[in-house]
Amino acid sequence: MCLEGNCRKFFDPHSLALVGVSRKPGSLGHKFLQAVRQFGYRGRVYPVHPTVPEMEGLRCYPSLEALPEVPDLAVIMVKKEQVARMLEACGKKGIHHVIIITAGFRETGDEGREREMELLKIAYRYGLRFLGPNCMGLFNTGSQIRLNASFSPTQPLPGTVAFLSQSGALAVAILEMARTLRLGFSKFVSLGNKADLTEVDFLPFLLEDPETRVVMLYQEGIERPGTFREWLYRLSCRKPVLALLAGRSQSAARAAVSHTGALTGSTEAVEALFRQCGVVSLERVQDFVETALAFSLARLPGGPRVAVITNAGGPGILTVEALERAGLQVVPFQEKTRRRLRQLLPEEAAVENPVDMIASATEITYRETLHTVLIDEQIDAVVVVIVRPPVDTTPARIAREFQTVLPSETDKPIFVVLMAHWDETAGIEAFHRLNIPVFAYPDSAARALAAMWTYARWKQQPPGKRLSYPVDQEQAARLLAGAKTSARFLSEYVAWQILQAYGFPLPAFAMVQHLEDALETFRDWNKPIVLKLLSPQIVHKSDAGVVWGNLDSEDAIRAAWERLQQVIAAHPEEWAVEGVLVQEWIPGQREWIAGVHKDARLGHVLMFGLGGVLVEVWKDVSFRVVPLSDRDAREMLREIRASKLLDGTRHLAPVKENDLVDMLLRLSQLVSDFPEISSLDLNPIMATDDGQRLAVVDVRIEIYSPEESRSNQEKGRKKKA
Repeated sequence: MCLEGNCRKFFDPHSLALVGVSRKPGSLGHKFLQAVRQFGYRGRVYPVHPTVPEMEGLRCYPSLEALPEVPDLAVIMVKKEQVARMLEACGKKGIHHVIIITAGFRETGDEGREREMELLKIAYRYGLRFLGPNCMGLFNTGSQIRLNASFSPTQPLPGTVAFLSQSGALAVAILEMARTLRLGFSKFVSLGNKADLTEVDFLPFLLEDPETRVVMLYQEGIERPGTFREWLYRLSCRKPVLALLAGRSQSAARAAVSHTGALTGSTEAVEALFRQCGVVSLERVQDFVETALAFSLARLPGGPRVAVITNAGGPGILTVEALERAGLQVVPFQEKTRRRLRQLLPEEAAVENPVDMIASATEITYRETLHTVLIDEQIDAVVVVIVRPPVDTTPARIAREFQTVLPSETDKPIFVVLMAHWDETAGIEAFHRLNIPVFAYPDSAARALAAMWTYARWKQQPPGKRLSYPVDQEQAARLLAGAKTSARFLSEYVAWQILQAYGFPLPAFAMVQHLEDALETFRDWNKPIVLKLLSPQIVHKSDAGVVWGNLDSEDAIRAAWERLQQVIAAHPEEWAVEGVLVQEWIPGQREWIAGVHKDARLGHVLMFGLGGVLVEVWKDVSFRVVPLSDRDAREMLREIRASKLLDGTRHLAPVKENDLVDMLLRLSQLVSDFPEISSLDLNPIMATDDGQRLAVVDVRIEIYSPEESRSNQEKGRKKKA
């Protein structure tokens, strides 16, 4: 971990060595040296070149060894075959912070991967940390240092947003878009191949960096997910974090035998992690940049209620629709607000929400209308739409007038939608000085404001607790150890016993071999039962026709038993029949599913949703990464579209939400205790119509086969090596 103090040298070096500078115009070495000089770096610069004595007015040194001091930071830009030698020279000189710009490593194949491994060995030998290789570098716009150690063709504007990106090319596009929007940056890091330092290493530094208010992450992969999650959560508690996720692919096809596995792809896992950490996840580059602009300037809204002020009816209506699509509310004003607006505006104006001041609105009209709307207690935020009016005013004049009604204690965010040419009269900088972000279209403003409300709502919630239940872990361990099988799925009877050891709400159950045993069990329980054929080869029992439910008489049980025997006779060599499960019948019209699938990158991902045989059709599910807190569990219940079923309907009583929360937390605890579980489905979980009982009525547990376990252990050993 590159903790806050150690990372400081990357951003605030008092001396800088540039290895691989060049006099050739357009070359990487020439661009880099010019970027450092033109950005106004205030430290000492040491160009390193074996034959050139002077460059850009600076003395060149033939080697790192010849430098008059040990630089705080070195940048390596030599050919890929020379990088290892230069990194070794850094280590011998005592340089502990290095940026490797050169490409041609892991991204090029096996040979490049070997070159990259050599860099790691050198870094470990000398105790140095490096960024890259195959990266664009970094910059710090802070007034004390003014470092641009990158070859970005776009000069960043100073600001309060830090940006960590795995892609240099995408970073350039985002920096260019940011300049158009007048979005400024405090820090920028191009991570490249992330051979050594990753975003995880920079999060602690950004947490404490006083110049950073907002953090942007472009993610292509996640390393050290546990540590990443810890620091991401800590950072989000203090500063908004925005993420743009690449590689939105589904998990492997082998997971399709599990409902949970079929629905849990890599994207769902990462998105679940982001939700747990309070990260604002975005899918479009434009939203990524525009939302960062909003967070960097405006205060967080206290609620979802938005007022719209406009000088044109059509754009006002479009803005209202955009806000409501984004999940925000355009609510009526208080009566005193409407009275004041009627006194202020022409008779033709509309004083409801949205306020249409009509085209004759001047900068004074905008100012007074904004003041009136801001003091309405039912409004949490304001969107001001400016369509270039025919009267003698400009957006810049409107911005100047807004200064008189925006005291520093104003806590309601104000967004401007400027549907006009952004020329010298647009007043963009003037609005920004008032902490008002400016957008070109209503949809952009609405999505950004909705993202801010989502983050504000997350911060308002109390932190979750990770509960630990008293369970019989030793019994579950014995059951797993005793299940000596090469099959991927545990015996269902063993699975039921494991759930029982962990305190899940279960129906009564027993395994029998003979019809008379099933009848005797029915007599003892004196309630309807279910008969299920037990075989590890049968994955979906209902599809195979080996489940018979609501058997409420001995005749019904005998008939079902006979049908099971007929099905068995039709598959004499396919199924290894263990017995028949006799299970208490749980009636109910509401079915849920809870399950876990082990993601290759993030570990166990837990799913909850509408269950039954159509779970993969409706796909009404939510996800979280294990371990869960009680807050995570409650959020999962309310995220699905069918959450209203928990509250009951005309004929169904409410479900005890605490019982479902308890079940999800026990499931999280179970798979945390036994990481060899690769997937687990509880489907369905039945809720009785009176809401008094919740019970798991079917279970399937998949474990890693011995071959998979050995393969994973071997991968772990290679990774450590």
